[in-house]
Amino acid sequence: MGDDEYYQVFPRILFAIRDFGLDLPTAKSREEAEKHYLEGALMPRKEQTDTIRESLNKCFPPHKRTLFTISHPGISKASGIASDDFASGQSRLSEEFRDDMLRTVEHIMSSCPHKEIRKEPLDGRGTDSMGYHY
Repeated sequence: MGDDEYYQVFPRILFAIRDFGLDLPTAKSREEAEKHYLEGALMPRKEQTDTIRESLNKCFPPHKRTLFTISHPGISKASGIASDDFASGQSRLSEEFRDDMLRTVEHIMSSCPHKEIRKEPLDGRGTDSMGYHY
């Protein structure tokens, strides 16, 4: 297999950055801004050895990689301060965090194929069945 064919055997990759506090560049959509940020992060840097970046680019071309930025669970972007409930140990998640997580989960469930072995879904029952046969 040539170097340019690695991507054919690798699945999609999803990067999730939690507690993301940077302002993303202005774009038509959040997804577009996240894609632009990820592509910039994977660009080779002259001052560093880029083995990891090169490997990620080789194995996961742009159409197979996605970035999701996820807010801090207890800090509202609007106010910039931590919720008193969150700081005191009570589990009150910020609305932004919940929205970000919902968006991430919906993407995973809608765009990632389910894993199968012998045309059986790989879930708790499938794993148990597979173990029984071996």
